[in-house]
Amino acid sequence: MQTGQANDRPTPRICSDEFTVRLHKTQPLFYIPLSRPLGQVLRLVARRRPAYDLRHGSPVRQNRLPLMHLRVASYNIHKCVGTDRRRDPARTLAVICAMDADIVALQEADRRFGARDAALPLAMIEADSPYRAVAFAMRPTSLGWHGNAFLIRKQFTALSARALTLPMLEPRGAIMADIDAGGTILRVLGAHLDLSGMWRRRQIRSLLTHMDAAAPHRPNVMMGDFNQWSNRGAFSEFAFYRHRIADLPPSFPAVRPIARLDRIILSHDIEQTGGGTHLCDISRVASDHLPVFADIKIG
Repeated sequence: MQTGQANDRPTPRICSDEFTVRLHKTQPLFYIPLSRPLGQVLRLVARRRPAYDLRHGSPVRQNRLPLMHLRVASYNIHKCVGTDRRRDPARTLAVICAMDADIVALQEADRRFGARDAALPLAMIEADSPYRAVAFAMRPTSLGWHGNAFLIRKQFTALSARALTLPMLEPRGAIMADIDAGGTILRVLGAHLDLSGMWRRRQIRSLLTHMDAAAPHRPNVMMGDFNQWSNRGAFSEFAFYRHRIADLPPSFPAVRPIARLDRIILSHDIEQTGGGTHLCDISRVASDHLPVFADIKIG
């Protein structure tokens, strides 16, 4: 189910003594002073028409993003403890590699107490996978922040990485990073939200505020264990921001999935071209959640 469909028609508005054309709230503005003679105004419009076609109300972007197809994924690895109660990081990493995703958001990637050591060792990731972890410089032996971590392909570059604080009843956090995926920059956000519906709503509002405040605007993907069973309730917050909830099957519990707790949410400038859960004999026992993935097109 998708929420908040993007509206491609420009929405004119009057702003004191100037006319403002805005295609989206995240796209550039230009101003035409009303005080100028009509001939000058028409010439201004004519000069800008290659960038924005005002006659048909549709953007004709000169500097379009290069078309990019990616696979993004989210996986609650349950500290590498499987449904058989065995802690097996190698098994967890095998499931991650089998998904063949380009960017992976992990939850419960660190121990919860003490030094919060990484449940999935960094050395193992570097040596035995095509991925590397995005560094957040929070704790020296942790993989991420409050158990949230990103794995990206080794040829990708993390341009920035931030740990985000969320309103919380129990320890929760989120992470955000800008990833250069071969010339296309994607903003990704990973989170593990509260079990309480009231606190989930507050946390989603906080995530959207963080995303809104990050400049410049980039195509963005939010991923994680949202602990939200339906697309209603707290998820209604995404409708106001024109984000799309990726259409994915249930992922919890791994043995017999009935709940869509693991989610991927896309900004309006990203198209979902596929998606699902990674289901195999190993993934059924590697964690209590199945990994979910979405194939996306940017540009």
